[in-house]
Amino acid sequence: MKTGIFKLTEKDRQAFTEHLLRLSPEDRRMRFFFVASDHFIERMASGQAMHTLHGYFDQGRLVATSQFVPAGERCVEFAVTVDIERRGRGLAKTLLDFELETPQGESARELLIRYLGENRAMAAVHRGMPSTREATAGEIDVTVDLKRLRSERRRALTAVCGAEL
Repeated sequence: MKTGIFKLTEKDRQAFTEHLLRLSPEDRRMRFFFVASDHFIERMASGQAMHTLHGYFDQGRLVATSQFVPAGERCVEFAVTVDIERRGRGLAKTLLDFELETPQGESARELLIRYLGENRAMAAVHRGMPSTREATAGEIDVTVDLKRLRSERRRALTAVCGAEL
């Protein structure tokens, strides 16, 4: 049984649908900005391009998903879902870091993270990243400067390793 982060395939579509259906009404509101019905989730999942998704599996069970969605020229938007029993362990941040290492993440200059103001978990995901934050009608749009983030991470690694990377 697989454990870890994997690119999702067509074989994972049912697991993806089941993962989203496990979201509570409040979690659905946080993820989709409205309380998505089972029918909406099933329809959305059936049309999802699976090759754009990554998932974290725990002993064969899909417990988290992430993706970068194009959001303009060299800008990607981060979307993530995590099963309730797996939250608070940094899994969303781990998936974001993983996405940044994909070809789509490496070619992006900006990262957009959009969430409802009361979604503290999403606020924690970008904490400490060089970003601007805009709040409008209860929604938060965070734009992360990926060039600056990569530079800061290289500097931190250089300081730890004691050599230029």
